[in-house]
This record gives sequence, structure tokens and C-alpha cells, in this order.
Amino acid sequence: MNNVISITGDFTTEKALEWKEKLNALAVNSDSLKIDLTEVSDADIVGVNALVSSHKVLSDKNGQLQIVLKKGSRMAEMLHLTKFTAIFKTTEI
Repeated sequence: MNNVISITGDFTTEKALEWKEKLNALAVNSDSLKIDLTEVSDADIVGVNALVSSHKVLSDKNGQLQIVLKKGSRMAEMLHLTKFTAIFKTTEI
């Protein structure tokens, strides 16, 4: 099963923790997840951690996480700074 999820607004601590639970639940029952973060207005390390957690759930069963980012966005910046663009399949638009 493939899932496309769009996250909008803040992807910071409180919201990121809520999303982490949702994304991990989807990842358990999916072969892949595509997460559209182009409309995320702010992000922090907790948001990055939520993505890492879902990536781990999927990769443990040979699944794949794909992330769509807006060039120059805070989320893109966070993923570049943490070097996670090297492990996530990312598309910047």
C-alpha cells in the first residue's frame, strides 16, 4: 500500500510529535510513504526526528520514505543541515 501525506503549517515540537505517531502507524502498514512538506511554514529538530522515525520503520521492512520539499524552506534547510537528505529520498520543488 502506498500513501501520500501532506503536512501543512508548523512541523515543530507539539505538532511534530502528533505527526510522528500518525506517520509511524501508516509506515507499519505501508510499503512506502510520500510526505509532502512543501506547505510547512516552520520546522525544528523534533519534526526531523518524526521523519527519521518513519524512515526507520519503513527501512526495517525494506520500505521507502520519499519527501517532497519546497526549495529554500525551513524544512529543507533543517534536512540539509542534519545531512538527512543523504538518507531520505528527497525532491525539492
